Amino acid sequence: KALLFVEFGGSYDTHDDVIHVAAEVPGLVQNLPVSAGDLLKKGQLIAKLKSSDLALQLKAARATRNKAQAQLTFAEKELTRYTKLEQTQSIATGKYDEILYQKESLAHEVERAGAEIDLIKDSIAKKTVPAAFSGFVARKHAEVGEWLPAGGSIITLVDLRQIRLVVDVPERYAVQLQPEDEVRVRVPSLSADPFGGQIYAVLPRGNVEARTIPVHVRLANPELRIRSGMEARVTFSLGTRTEALLVPKDAVLTAGGKKMVY
Repeated sequence: KALLFVEFGGSYDTHDDVIHVAAEVPGLVQNLPVSAGDLLKKGQLIAKLKSSDLALQLKAARATRNKAQAQLTFAEKELTRYTKLEQTQSIATGKYDEILYQKESLAHEVERAGAEIDLIKDSIAKKTVPAAFSGFVARKHAEVGEWLPAGGSIITLVDLRQIRLVVDVPERYAVQLQPEDEVRVRVPSLSADPFGGQIYAVLPRGNVEARTIPVHVRLANPELRIRSGMEARVTFSLGTRTEALLVPKDAVLTAGGKKMVY
């Protein structure tokens, strides 16, 4: 008796791990130090957009905040002096209220200027586009000197650290498979030895004509040897025991339309 293993072919599908890196803000591409085929590390620079105009806006916003802060400091001193006069009823209540409201208005102005500075800083930071994860550059969509709108694609980045494989399995076998079942994946172009994988989804809808169900398999790829689109052979263990007489295939001969075993 032996476990029944069934092998099916498939191709790698990494659509969940392919992203189009885009610019969050519009701008002119000033630096683009990547090319198709490059392996990028997480955080590595992909592109830098021109930000000289924002630098000038930041300088002006800081000057506005400094002016408002100086006026607020003077208003706070005035309020302290008028508070003492108001306590001794040496000034009219209306005058004290006027100084108090002026001080509060300037405090809000300083806060508004600070928020504007933070907004400009955020826009400047977004002019630098880093890699969100380690992966290969599959394609460049922009060049140095090109104007990019907000959301404009810069590169296509492929994450191959974990391969996702889709295999169409006949329904009579698919019903016996469960998520987290272990599988063996063989990539003929790389090695005869199989890689260890795991089922992470058995889709609820299949191909009506072919009577197959898509089964998704996850496969670790730490050395990045496996590339998207490679041929693969996946072996599923159905967990069913069956009795069989095994003979070497060379012992089976066909003669006169009959098969004989020697």
